Amino acid sequence: MFQKFSEYQKQLFQLYSQQRYSEALRIAEEAGRSFPARAGRTIYWRACLLCRLGKPDEALGVLQEGLRDGHWWHISQLSADADLAPLRDRPEFQGIIAECERRREAAQAQAKPHLQVIEPVGGSTVKTPVLLALHWAAGNVEDFADYWQAAWQQGWLIALPQSSQICSEDGFWWPDYELGRREVLATFERLRQEYVFCADEIVIAGASQGGVLAVRLALEGAIPCRGFLAVVPSLRDHIVEEVIPLLKAAAERGLGGWIITGERDPCLEPTRRFHEQALKHGLRCELFVKPGMGHAFPGDFDTDLLQALAFFKSTTSDHKNR
Repeated sequence: MFQKFSEYQKQLFQLYSQQRYSEALRIAEEAGRSFPARAGRTIYWRACLLCRLGKPDEALGVLQEGLRDGHWWHISQLSADADLAPLRDRPEFQGIIAECERRREAAQAQAKPHLQVIEPVGGSTVKTPVLLALHWAAGNVEDFADYWQAAWQQGWLIALPQSSQICSEDGFWWPDYELGRREVLATFERLRQEYVFCADEIVIAGASQGGVLAVRLALEGAIPCRGFLAVVPSLRDHIVEEVIPLLKAAAERGLGGWIITGERDPCLEPTRRFHEQALKHGLRCELFVKPGMGHAFPGDFDTDLLQALAFFKSTTSDHKNR
């Protein structure tokens, strides 16, 4: 049906947000057949959707079979995911959680941060702009790279740091902000040493949890950049309070912000509040709320991305002309 795993994921999340669980289950099954290397993730999706469809016995069987095949999932997902609530009190499910934690600990002991770089055709030069893109929770750089192809086609160098914090067998996340911050700064330093690019044309982007990290790094000035591009950032009220003191100085540096979220995103209200505070403190920041969209990338993201990159160019020009 689709050529990329990210396209299956996008379609599944959209159907889920519309409570079209049977259709989403078919997408999950097709994704599993088309991308066997992503079986751990598609098994988890199937279990969640089967629970939503009132089939907890089938859901438990799917997870048990996946475990026998060597797959595992993060215990915070298994324990807290509302989709799996019908399984929570079952001894078999608790056994799955215990085994997954054992496998996670073994994998975490070997984990290291990773950097994937996609250079423009012909290589990068001193005029090449950089998009530093931070994956969302349970993501990885291989899948996340698909979302930024429109920028690469326009001559941007795409740098994709991957967290060392393991979320699942093929997923990573940023729950420890300070550790994530150190790793991104270290991978950026590696980027500076190994690649040629324009140091004055850097944008930090991210989605969900990675979107919050992108916002904070940009506001702090930890990485010199034009601004942040955040897609469905997982902003919470306490995070908004923490970054408000950074807004005025960021605005004075000429920083810009571009935020895309969904009408049904659970973090919509804190995101609106952050945007209001950004404008109040003089930060040039745009907010786009996509009708009917939940916690996902918009279907027309290529267009959104190119508009955002044009915005950052104009933001820099305006600041230089002050």
